[in-house]
Amino acid sequence: MSNQSITILIVDDETMIFESIADILEDEGYQVLTAENAEQAREQYRAHSPDLVLLDIWMPDTDGISLLREWQESGNPNTMTIMMSGHGNIETAVEATKLGAYDFLEKPLSTGKMLLTINRALQTQELKSQNAALKSKIAPDIELIGNSRVMQELRERATQLAEQSVPLTLTGSAGTGKRQLAHYIHQHSPRHEQPFIVANIAAMDNETILTNLAGDSKRAGIIAQANGGTLYIDEASLLPTDAQKLLSQIIEHEAYQHGDGKGERHIDTRLIFASRLPLNLLKERLSAELFDHLSIATLTIADLNSHSEDIPDLLDYFVNHFADVEEMPYRHFSLAAQNLLRQHHWQGNVREVRNLVQRLLLASEQPDIGLEEAREALAPLEAPSEDNTWSQIIPKDLSLREAREMFEHQYLLEQFRHCDGNVAQLAGRVGMDRTNLYRKLRSLGIDPTQKSL
Repeated sequence: MSNQSITILIVDDETMIFESIADILEDEGYQVLTAENAEQAREQYRAHSPDLVLLDIWMPDTDGISLLREWQESGNPNTMTIMMSGHGNIETAVEATKLGAYDFLEKPLSTGKMLLTINRALQTQELKSQNAALKSKIAPDIELIGNSRVMQELRERATQLAEQSVPLTLTGSAGTGKRQLAHYIHQHSPRHEQPFIVANIAAMDNETILTNLAGDSKRAGIIAQANGGTLYIDEASLLPTDAQKLLSQIIEHEAYQHGDGKGERHIDTRLIFASRLPLNLLKERLSAELFDHLSIATLTIADLNSHSEDIPDLLDYFVNHFADVEEMPYRHFSLAAQNLLRQHHWQGNVREVRNLVQRLLLASEQPDIGLEEAREALAPLEAPSEDNTWSQIIPKDLSLREAREMFEHQYLLEQFRHCDGNVAQLAGRVGMDRTNLYRKLRSLGIDPTQKSL
């Protein structure tokens, strides 16, 4: 790496000192930024993500140690920091090192020592980057388990979409593996060496979603972390209006308004959205602008019950995963146990299979899992509590309206199947006028003319 490609930020409230250091570093070919106080330093840091910071400890507004702690908690992990002080002591140097500073220089600075320390810090950062890249290359590939026709088609479509950069929307029931699929697409994309960042919208307070995404005066934000890579938006139906506008802005202009209110930031990231709601219900939750973008490329993950022939492959995969990664005892499912599990109704989809395997591996160190042990493990699942049943059918983090529409969709779809697609029979079965029933079916995305559902 040449010095011309390296950016160094100097933070010091003494103008003569930072100007002198800047002249030296510019003579060495570095790109130099300067800041006289913490606020300027934050702005330069957010805007330019410098490779290295020379940070004075004693400043009038915010001291360097506090600024270093702030950056380590929410800043760019690839930036090296060297502390400077004319009033240094062992305790301060130790504290700075514990917080992640590379080294500590005493003023007045020795030019030779400063340049040597900078060179070593940059070499260390280069080694860290190389090690991270090596680890990412030798890390196990994300897999989509199963050889059924359903899974083969899913893999083929996912691989095709991985080559694109347009926004992608994944839909599917809880536990089907939407995040796994998104990560698989990222890993097979041209961005695979860049970060895969998850924004779990359901886990955020509604009032903080925009700040979590865009950042503020103290945080870079989730979007900034995904620069160059992939940003996975988990449960897009819960996005508030302001966050939807922000994401639309990114899709249309590859830029967004940072939360500190100081202008637009360029961003290069691929957005993958996910929702448990089908597209027709998701459309009602999102602005027309954002939904138009989300509907360009879509992929739906089928429930596990529609490809139960993949159960043996999933059992084998999770047994090996827990044995290799978490050092649990290896156990083998007998053929009778596998057949039993193939016939089970998996309300929780792949996630439920994973949890069952983990529970059985912990239950015994016997090498084989037989029919009776598998049946006993399923017993609590066959007669779940009322609360657990409803939480599997309708996730608890949905709004009342979302939950009602999801229930209506599942209820009418199941009843329609019982009536073999006969709308007249369905109307009598559910007690609705046929005209209103047609309207309701279409609003829920169920085609009343489709005889095979």
